[in-house]
Amino acid sequence: MEETLDLVVYRPLAYLGVRAIKRTGITPDQITLASIAAAIGAGFSIATGTYVGFLWGAALVLLFNVLDCADGMLARVRGKGSPYGYILDGLAGYIGTAAIVLGLGQAVAQRWGQPILGWGLAVAAGLSLAWWCSVVDGLRLEWDRRVYGVRQDRAAELKQLVDAAERWRLEGSHPPERFLVGAYVVYVQLWSGRPKGDRVVEAPEDEIPAAAWAESHRPVLRLAVEAGPTMQLTAIIAALLLGKPEAVLVAVVILGNLWGAGVLVYRFAIRRQLLARIASEA
Repeated sequence: MEETLDLVVYRPLAYLGVRAIKRTGITPDQITLASIAAAIGAGFSIATGTYVGFLWGAALVLLFNVLDCADGMLARVRGKGSPYGYILDGLAGYIGTAAIVLGLGQAVAQRWGQPILGWGLAVAAGLSLAWWCSVVDGLRLEWDRRVYGVRQDRAAELKQLVDAAERWRLEGSHPPERFLVGAYVVYVQLWSGRPKGDRVVEAPEDEIPAAAWAESHRPVLRLAVEAGPTMQLTAIIAALLLGKPEAVLVAVVILGNLWGAGVLVYRFAIRRQLLARIASEA
């Protein structure tokens, strides 16, 4: 479920940082907020349109991704993970990526001297990144539920969070957590549609044993994950080091969407095979 670049580059760097701070009073949520600050700083640096700004931007994008790995790692080391930390971490990813893409849009608009074209490309790239991150997240959640059996679907998770937020609203407490729940509700409804129930809805392929389901879907998940958020941020770093911010936006819009569409078509084909298998066994 992890991107290779995370395993070999970013998480080892995050691990060194977590070891240094695990006995301090720094909290995982503070690390998450620091990652947002790093991404916003990257956006401003990139927006200058200068090569020095690109170098600073690349360094801050690197820091953003390392901190994004470190917050959850610190929470697990201390045994204090929470669904609200998970939501904040996800929100930070979208805020940070948006800040970086906005910086890229400003830089491209300046370099091309065509603001409409530059910003149009940035908006298209930002929407493409958001869509694909949502797809990858959904595939990971599905793998967790079907293979590991350790997660509910989003409808059940969302209902629990909304119920808790309603209790806090009546009590007049936990305003930050209520805001996070509200943001998460918008996210789920925007990308996944309005949940229709409070439990996992059984599908025909649920009759397939977990091991067989995993064997057929593992290539789908790996293809999706390897083009996930970390690969995208690494491509941004590379483009900045080369002084070509426009290259990564074009690649996201064209190559990224082609890759995503191919993965989803492959997944559709795998699902049809599973359904045919169920029908033949019946």
